[in-house]
Amino acid sequence: MTVSTVQDVTTVNLSASTQIEKSVEGALADLQPGMRVLVNGERDSAGNIAASRITILNNDFSGLDQPAAPGTEP
Repeated sequence: MTVSTVQDVTTVNLSASTQIEKSVEGALADLQPGMRVLVNGERDSAGNIAASRITILNNDFSGLDQPAAPGTEP
C-alpha cells in the first residue's frame, strides 16, 4: 500500500497479521474514568486544553513502538 504524507510518499507493507482498526463517532457519555485517550486541542494561559478532538484508545499496548511524548502518562 502507498501512503502520501506531507513529507513524502511511503510504502506500507501489509501481512495477514496486520491489524486494521476503524473508528466510529462517539459521544460524551462514551468517556469513562480510567480510559486511555488522546486529546488534541489548544492550551490556554492556565494550561487547560480546549479539546477539538478526543480519541478513545484501547488498553492493548502491543504494537506500540513509539515512546510516549514528554510530559504524558500512559
